[in-house]
Amino acid sequence: MTFHTGAKAACTPNKLFFFHNPKAGGSSLRSVLAEMYPPDRFCPVDGRDPFQFRAAADGFRAMRGFDVYLGHYGHDLYRAVDTGHAQITNFRHPAARLASLYNYFRFTVRATPEDLESRDYTAVRLAKSASFEDFVLCDDPMVAMYTCDHHFRQLANTPWSLTSTRSEHAVVDMVMAMPWFYVCEFPEASYLWARRTLGWALDRVKRENVTEEGEAAASILAMSDRLYDKVMARNVRDLALHRMAVDRLIGATAFSLQAVAAE
Repeated sequence: MTFHTGAKAACTPNKLFFFHNPKAGGSSLRSVLAEMYPPDRFCPVDGRDPFQFRAAADGFRAMRGFDVYLGHYGHDLYRAVDTGHAQITNFRHPAARLASLYNYFRFTVRATPEDLESRDYTAVRLAKSASFEDFVLCDDPMVAMYTCDHHFRQLANTPWSLTSTRSEHAVVDMVMAMPWFYVCEFPEASYLWARRTLGWALDRVKRENVTEEGEAAASILAMSDRLYDKVMARNVRDLALHRMAVDRLIGATAFSLQAVAAE
């Protein structure tokens, strides 16, 4: 029996750029990838500057020259540092991702009062004080950048701006050229694909950064049809990317009936 996986690379890329889509299972994957490369090959993550605004202002000079990038980075950084890096990312249904993001901000993020007063923490502050509906439909750019086609904008330019500099076709071509990606709803199939395509042994992946949940936690099932439709209207491009990713994953791990019959 064979799989429709195309050519088998069966080797870990020498250089890797992971576009980490938040709250889509990426932290667990990052932990595994961090064990595959020597520490000095990683671009350090500056926790004091989560949006990379200051790094972008100087052309990402301090972030150049590394072999591995694992972070909530956008294509703007990739353009600045790319020297033949393989690209991968992670997908999750946008409504489920946003529910998890809201719960993470509301119940898990521990921020000082000073941090919560800052502009950078607008989304966290709102999640801690407002309903999921008010959070996800907020038009403040500092919130909307998390809730409106976040993954598409990450791949088109940067997740930390509402401006996209690349077309939908360019983003689709980029995803289709990736040697592999992770789909949150299908972890086992994703890891099987990684094993066959890249030679990664991912049969024992520990869940990381699991979101705490409390009273008034958000979920897809808790959304009314009206709210769900509004959320999806703000994430049309993210939903299209997710559908494409699921289709490609299923195709990559599907058995060939002709090969089965031949055997």
